[in-house]
Amino acid sequence: MARVDKIFQDNLALIMSQPWEEVKRPVYGDGTGVKVKRILQVCNQYDLRREFPLGSLRPTNLKNSIKEILWIWQKRSVDIKDLGLHIWDKWADDNGKIEGCYGDMVNRHVYMGTGKAPDGMTDIHDGLYGFLNQTDFILWSLKNDRSSRRIVAS
Repeated sequence: MARVDKIFQDNLALIMSQPWEEVKRPVYGDGTGVKVKRILQVCNQYDLRREFPLGSLRPTNLKNSIKEILWIWQKRSVDIKDLGLHIWDKWADDNGKIEGCYGDMVNRHVYMGTGKAPDGMTDIHDGLYGFLNQTDFILWSLKNDRSSRRIVAS
């Protein structure tokens, strides 16, 4: 059995040993609260030199997962037609868009300062400079300031 599957089974056993909790959100259609079991602050570590952490205990559609990652980070889109999958259909508005979703978040401006924009940054508006999106900020930071603790997309 792959290490990722063993970790998955251990986490499931730990979750199942927890008591049921009723949470305020989400709720079922009749208004009753959903009951959950959970564990907090679990950090699994994998050595990619030894194995890729793709489990085999439940089906994982790797091709669709990669499509979704590219939809978010490369296309930076909120239009589900750009994705070509139907997993997000019920969250889309009448125009087929999911405003405020991941593609929208990574497309937000990252403001770095005021005045004239340094090389690699863009004048955004009203004397503010920075990056037009989080992807550009991360790529610039990895090239120019690798030790920064601010290289985070949120």
